[in-house]
Order: sequence, then structure tokens, then C-alpha cells
Amino acid sequence: MARYLLYILLIIANLCRAEDTDTLQYSITEPDKYKSVNQYLKMGLTFADKKNDSALYYFNKATELAKVSADTNTIINTSLVEIKYLEEFGKYADALQCAESVNNYLNTTKLNSSIIEFTKTKGRLYWKNRDWTKAKLEFQRLRNLARKISDKETEAVAINNIGLIFSETGNLDSALSYHHQSLLIYMDLKSYKNVSSTYNLMGNACLRLNKYDEAINNYYESNKYAAQAGDSAGIARSLSNLAKAQTRSGNTEKAISNLNQALNIWKSLGNDANIAVIYNELGSTYRNINNYTRALENFQHALQIRRNIADIQQIAATLNNIGTIYKDINMPETALEYYEEALTIHQNLSNDALIALSLNYIGGVYYKKGQYDHALDYYLSALGYCEIIGDKIENARILNNIAMMYKNLGNYNMSLEYYKKSLELYRQISDHKRTSDIINNIGNLYLTQKLYKEAKSYFLQSLRIRKEIKDYKGVAQTNYDLAIAEAENHNITQAITYLQSAWNEKRVDLSHEMRRNIALKLSELYERRSNFKSALLYRYEYEAYNDSLINQDLVLKLTEVKTQYEAEKLNFARQLETEKKEAEIKAIVKEQKMRETALIKENRLEKSIRNLFILLTVAAIVIAILLFSRYRVKNKINLNLESTNKNLNTLNAQLEESKKNIEKVQNTKDKLVNIIIQNIKLPFFAMLHNAEIQSAKSSENKSDNTIPAFIQSTSSIYNQIENTLNWAKLQKHSIELYPERTNIYQLIDDITSLYKYLSDLKQVEIKNLISKTFCFNCDPVAVSIVFSNLMWYRMQSAIEHGKITIKCTNSDDSIIISIFDNGDPNENKKIARLINIDGDLDIEDRDELSETEKHLFFCLDFVKLWGGKLNFEVSYNNESKIDFLIPSETNITT
Repeated sequence: MARYLLYILLIIANLCRAEDTDTLQYSITEPDKYKSVNQYLKMGLTFADKKNDSALYYFNKATELAKVSADTNTIINTSLVEIKYLEEFGKYADALQCAESVNNYLNTTKLNSSIIEFTKTKGRLYWKNRDWTKAKLEFQRLRNLARKISDKETEAVAINNIGLIFSETGNLDSALSYHHQSLLIYMDLKSYKNVSSTYNLMGNACLRLNKYDEAINNYYESNKYAAQAGDSAGIARSLSNLAKAQTRSGNTEKAISNLNQALNIWKSLGNDANIAVIYNELGSTYRNINNYTRALENFQHALQIRRNIADIQQIAATLNNIGTIYKDINMPETALEYYEEALTIHQNLSNDALIALSLNYIGGVYYKKGQYDHALDYYLSALGYCEIIGDKIENARILNNIAMMYKNLGNYNMSLEYYKKSLELYRQISDHKRTSDIINNIGNLYLTQKLYKEAKSYFLQSLRIRKEIKDYKGVAQTNYDLAIAEAENHNITQAITYLQSAWNEKRVDLSHEMRRNIALKLSELYERRSNFKSALLYRYEYEAYNDSLINQDLVLKLTEVKTQYEAEKLNFARQLETEKKEAEIKAIVKEQKMRETALIKENRLEKSIRNLFILLTVAAIVIAILLFSRYRVKNKINLNLESTNKNLNTLNAQLEESKKNIEKVQNTKDKLVNIIIQNIKLPFFAMLHNAEIQSAKSSENKSDNTIPAFIQSTSSIYNQIENTLNWAKLQKHSIELYPERTNIYQLIDDITSLYKYLSDLKQVEIKNLISKTFCFNCDPVAVSIVFSNLMWYRMQSAIEHGKITIKCTNSDDSIIISIFDNGDPNENKKIARLINIDGDLDIEDRDELSETEKHLFFCLDFVKLWGGKLNFEVSYNNESKIDFLIPSETNITT
């Protein structure tokens, strides 16, 4: 018995001496040290393949144990492995700290290959941490070392990296000089793959300088040498970069084609990271042409891939891109969710440059919402991070944003101060386009303060630079701004000269908005000069461009609505996918923890073997523990499965509910389309009738009233569409009523005038018997919507030579507008059957009614929402009357 007790004590003592996962045993023999280093590396690689950050623990242990061995090459090689995977997991600060801890060992090694590789790694890490000064020093050290040992290829790599640092800090001319030096070396070596890569870098620098033609030429050269080298990846990269330049220069069709070619190449190579890059660039390209649905689809593809490969930094970049789409389609709260998620990732990575970028994006959301004080707070925070890292380009951009906020807040002195700081930085980095933009902004700042002399001075400076760099759109904009300054300073002749210069700009396609603004200002100025012929000519141009912009705005709004709907669907699908993945991840984590526990126990088991008896005893204990653990894990898994099944049932119910909601939205959309078609019938009918009248009278009447009639009909179209849009808001329960003191006679007269041509056609007399001075406190827009629809019904049911009379009676808290007519008796009786005494409809199936009857449904639904009432009566002599009751001081939100 004593013997067994002794054995048990020995087992306990041995287990207590076994190595703990957080401590190293430094008393092991020399051969065991190398064996342990390899074991830790092997275990780390096992976890790294599974994208499990537990790998970093084992790599760190391997590095510590290598330092104990005091073998310099082992320390350097093990540290390089640890640094590599720290980078892959996005822990750049930790990777840099690891690299700096090995500095002393580099001085004792004689292996140039190790020194070169480590110096290159340190330079890359400083670059990723935006420490440009230290990064440049490391690459200069790498260049000198390569020259010392005549390693031309490494020298070219170092020179290219120095050029990249100059590019990042805004010294783009210096960047091009270094890239050219590297290009010459690669040409001598006939290393065409690297020649292609260097042409890409030169194209990128030209693109940032807004030299689109030079950038495109460099990308074509890159593509040519990549094809010569048989480098499929190089071809894909050059096509991707070429697409960026084509997008910037306005050739989006070619850009999309080139990006799709690049995408197919990366797919054939199976490179997920670059597939995500192309999806991201496709998203940006579609965003530039306002195709937000396709943009969002591509960004979501990129995000999904980057989440799968755990590319942390690029996940944040894609989140920012998706947030920008939601900002563009007026979903600011959703945009903020994506921006804030990206900001959290950047903060976890401790990357000041990317933190500044996210803060800048969030500030943009608040700027678009008109919350300038909130936007200013975020921009100032972003500026603080940019000043730390010394990024001149981003610094200048944020300074400009801050200046805009101070201008909008009315603090013109602070605005001018920040504009000048931004201007100084753009001048330092030789960005002439941005320099001219800031100078023009300063001119507009002075113009806002009515300081015309100072404004003109800055506008002329901007105009000179924009002409030099051939920024023709900018030239037109500055000419327009100069014209505004001259006009407000009563220098009409000079203002017209500047506007004519802007109008005659043919070297570039000006936007319709710019053309519209120029035409309107020219019309106003010619009218002030009594040149009515020119004023009328430009007024026609203004109307044409304005109509085009109204149509574009309508299409854009419809696109926004569609994109918002698609975005909600994507969000819902993404939420379901996320919940599903979270459940899978939890199961995987549990499984990995179980495997990790098993691996650790196996390692302890190997190191704790001293004799056969202890080995058998410990093995029995471990088996018993594993069996018990497996039993518990199975129980937990069963419980989790039950919970998952319940969650899936709940999600299925939610999906069914969403399906019903989608069907409801579809029905509402169909109803809206029907109403739109009905509402635009009348104005076009009036226009046609007017054209017939003018044609018939042209031989008798020499005066030409076609233009006024056409304008009146067009106004009718606008009013009817505005009516329809308000009805759409009603269907979404989003109309707000704003009562004001309204002249009822004038309001009714304006509406009845829209039906003049239809009444003339049917020879119907319309009489407005309301007192011309009668006013009442109500929402004029809401009253107009209802009365316009009632008049539409009356005109449809009116008989030839009929008569429609409008009267008004009032009390202390309401008025009643009555519409009398002697219309079709059958139509009156039919409507009387449709409407009961309380104003509610008796018909259940509304879809079977005519379009005219649907107008009555619209009026009834709308009036109920703000406490009004409609009543329909038919007298013994077939005269009908509609009473429209309007309550006073209505101010409710429906």
C-alpha cells in the first residue's frame, strides 16, 4: 500500500513540474532547445492555417526560446516567421516591436541574406505604421547594403520603396524620379516583371497628380511588359490601375470592361485577396456613375471575401466604402454603423492614418445632415491624427473640410485661416489642381462676405492656374464665380463677358446644372440691360436644362428608393448570414479549444515521461479526463444544437413576415404607378387641345399665344407630379402639415385655372363665388391636393354646357368649400352609392374601381388623416354638391 502511495506522490510531483503554457523551462539541454523551437513553430503553423490567432502565442514562445539558445540565425529566422503572421493578423504595431527587439542580433550576424530580409521587413513595417522617416531610413540602408554587395535587384526594390514613401507624403515629383531610377535598373537586368510593376507605380503617381494621359500611358506600358514576362498577375494589376485612370477621365465603360478582365484573371489564379480588390474597385466605379445597387453588390462581395480570409485592414476599408454608398442614398444612420465599425477596427490596429480616414468619413455624414458642429468635431479629431503621422495630402484635405464647416457656421475668419493652411500644404506637394480649388474656395468665402475686390483677386489666381493645367471644368466654374462677383458689384458688362466665356466652353462637357446656372444668370443680366431678345433666348436655354435636371432628379430619387429597398434586403440577408456564421464560429471555437487542450496535454505528456510506470499512470489519467471532457462537450453540443434549431425556427418566421411586407410594398408601388399615369393624363390632354385650338385659329388670329399656353400646361404637369409625390408620402405615412394664413379665393382660383382648357373644350362654366379677401388658417399644400383631385372628378363627370359653382361657408373652427354642378345624373348616383353619410367607402375591393373613383378614394384617405371630411349630396333636380370641410390650425404628423 505504501508503494502505491509513493507512486501517486511521484505522479503528482511530476505533473506539478510539467511545463505550464505560460512559462518556459530554461534548464533543458542544448539539443532540446532546437527541438522545442521547431515544435512551437509547428504548432503555430497548425493554428495559422486555420486563421486562429492562437498561432501567435506559439510563434512568440518559439522566438523566446530561440533567444535562449543564443543562436543569431535561429533568432532572426524565428522572428521573421512571427512577424509575418503578426502582419497577417493585422497586428502591425506588435510586429514592429518584435522586429525592433532583434536589432542587436543583426549586428552580430555575417549572413547578408538575413540582414537584407530583416531590413526590408522593418522598412515595410514602418511604412505600414505610417512612420515615413524611419521607413525611409531603413530602405536607404537597404539600398546602400545592396550596392555594397552589388545586388542590383535589391537596390531597385529599395529605390522603388523610397519612391513610394515620397508618394505617400505628397512629394510626387520626387516619387517619379525614384521610380524612374528603379525602372532603368530593371531594364538593364531585363527583369520585365519588375519593369511592369514599376510602370504601375509611375502611373499611380501621375494619377495622383491628375495627369490622366500620362498615367494611362504608363499603365499600358505596364500591361505590355507583364504580357512579355508571362505575368498574369501583373496583367491583372495593370488592367485594374488602367481602369482607375479611365474612371477618373470619364471613360467608365472601358474601366468596367478592364476590371472584369482583371477579375477573370484573378479568379483563374484563385487569388481571393485580389478578387476582393477588383470587386471593391468595381463598386467604386459603379458609384461614380450613380449605379448604387451594383456598387453595393460589388462592395458586399468584397467584404464577404475579406471576412473569409480575415484581411482585417481591408475589411475596414470595404466597410468605409459601403458606408459611403449608404450616405449617398440618404441612409445616414446605416452609413454611420459601417463607418463606426471600420473606426473600431482601425483603433484596434492602432493605425493613426486609418483612424483619421474613418473620422473624416463620419464627419462627412454629419455634414450632409447639416449638423456642422458635429462634423467639425470629427474633422478636428481627424486633423489631430494626420498631424501626428505627417500625411500632407490627407492633412490638406481635412483642413479644407474644416474651413468649409467654419464657413457654414458663419465664422469666416477661422474659415479663411484653415483654407490658407490647406493651400500651403497643396503648394508644398505641387498639387496644382487642388491648389486652384482652394484658391477658388477662398474667393467664394470673400464673395459670401460681399468683399468683391478680394474675391475677384482670388478668382483670377484660380483661373490662371486652371488654364495652365487645362482644367476646363474648373475654368468654366471660376468664370461663373467671377461673373457673380462682377454682377453683385454692378459691373454688368464684365459679368456678361465672364458668363459668355463659361457658356462657350466646348473643350469639356459641362454639367447640366452648370449650364442651367449660367443660362439663368445671363438671362437675368441681359434683362437688366433691356436686351430682352437675348434674355428670352437664355431663358429658353435655362428652361430646357432645368427640365432635364428635374427629370434627372426624379430618376435619381427613384434610383435611391430602389437602392434603399435593395440595401434593406442585403442588410437583412447579411444579418441572417452573420447570425449563422456566429453560430458556426462558436461551434468551431469550441472544437478548436478542445483540440488545443488535447495538443497541450499531449505536449505535457511527452515532457513528463520519466519511466514506464509514470507513463502508463499518466496515460490512464489523461484518457479518463478526455473521456469525461468528451462526454461534457457532447452534452454542450447537443444543447447548442437545440438552441440553434429554435433560433432557426424564429428566423424562418421572420423571413415569412418579411415576405408579406415585401408583397405589401409591391402592391403600394403598383398603386403609385397607376396614380402617376392618371395624374399626367389631364395636362397632356390640355396641351393637345391647346395645340388644336391654336392650329384652328392661326388663320384668323395673328397673335401667337402658344408659348404662354405651353408654359401653363407644363406648370400643370409639374403640379400634378407634385400631387402624386405627396400621395406617395401619404402611403408611407410621412406627410407633415404646416398651417398658415391662406387666401382661399386665390388658392381655389389658381387650381381652377389649370382646368381652363378642359372646361373650354367641354364648354363648362366654372364660377368661383368665394370672397376675394377671405383668408383661413390651413395647410395650402394639403388643401390644394384634395381640391385638385375633386376638380378632376368634377371635370370628368361634367356635361357639355354644364356649370360648376364653388362657394365657401365658415365657422369659428372650420370652413366648408362646396362644389356644385349639374353633371351626369347616372355618374352622380353611382358616386352617391359609393360614399355613405360618414364619408367612409362601402366598397371592399378597391382594385375593381375606375381611375376617377380612385381619385375620390385618395381624397377620402388623405382628408381623414388631418381631421377633415368630405360629403356628397344629390338634389331632386339632379344637381350634386361635394362639401369639403377643413378644420382650423391643423398641425399633425401622419
